[in-house]
Amino acid sequence: PKGYQRRVKAPSASSNGADLAAAGAGGAGLSEEAAWDEHLRALEGEAAALQAEIAAVRAVRDELRIHRLVEEQALEQKGAAARRGLEDKEAEEKAKAEAHKKERTEAEEKARRERQAARERAEAEERERQRKVAERQQRKVNRGRLFVCQLGDDWDDFEARCGTADKFETVKCMTVMPEGYFISRDNGKSWWSRLPQGLANRLKAQDRFNTSDLQYVAEGSSDDRYYAELSNGEAWWSGGESDAFDACVRKNVVRRVAFGPDGSWIVLTRDSWAYEGIPMQLHNKLRSRNPKLPGPVEVSLGTDAYEYFVRWGNGMYDFVIPSAIAKTCNESYQGNVTSVSFVSGDRYIVRFKKG
Repeated sequence: PKGYQRRVKAPSASSNGADLAAAGAGGAGLSEEAAWDEHLRALEGEAAALQAEIAAVRAVRDELRIHRLVEEQALEQKGAAARRGLEDKEAEEKAKAEAHKKERTEAEEKARRERQAARERAEAEERERQRKVAERQQRKVNRGRLFVCQLGDDWDDFEARCGTADKFETVKCMTVMPEGYFISRDNGKSWWSRLPQGLANRLKAQDRFNTSDLQYVAEGSSDDRYYAELSNGEAWWSGGESDAFDACVRKNVVRRVAFGPDGSWIVLTRDSWAYEGIPMQLHNKLRSRNPKLPGPVEVSLGTDAYEYFVRWGNGMYDFVIPSAIAKTCNESYQGNVTSVSFVSGDRYIVRFKKG
């Protein structure tokens, strides 16, 4: 066909052209058509082969494309997994950092609270130490550095133990009994003679009778009642038949104890006081005491049911005592008396701050 020669080579004359020529003029046209048919069949065969090749190439291409897509998907998944791993790692590191920061903050806060608590404890301990020092100093001032006594000729040893003014001011506890005495000093040393039998027996039973373990003694001379404090902080007592006395000294910090006749007693504690059978006048003064005023800091009961001496925290004092003792307190040492120890009859000891 026209225009095809440029693209398709025309079929060449057959080698046996002589035979075609012999067929005549009509036979020549048929031979050319047959040639084109043959050529067309050849082309169609080539086209079929080309189509098969195209299909094969397309299949390879599609397979490559699928493989590429699979690889890309795998790479994307790997990349996503890597990103997730990185994000997880960053989140984990962030969580660890936050946890570490929280732990550090909590540790710092705990350390701060502990330091604060330690400072507060130290301050409280220092305040308590200063309070105790001030209390001891005040008690030392309040208890008096001088004394006058009326005991008789058999008390030379007691007076010698008390000593002169410079020595007597270190006497922190002084108890006189009808036939004995007890003295203790600030340095922890103590001396005694004829203690209440129950107390003496207990000291002997524990092999402590010849030591300075006793630091404070109050006694009820007629019935072997006593209250004693030892250097190791122990307190021993015998309150007779009084359950109230036992309960009081068992649960309170005791400051002073005094025993009187007929089972009477009074205990001054750190914050209050308790008593049984004391003189009515002293009972009325304690009961009606204005709570805004200082309470009692020193007390003693006489050998008669009406006798007592009480000193208040402001230095004032009240008493009902035998006339001989009252004369000493009122005339010689008015306003300066710190304690009165009753012995019996006209025998007594008056302690005072100055002459």
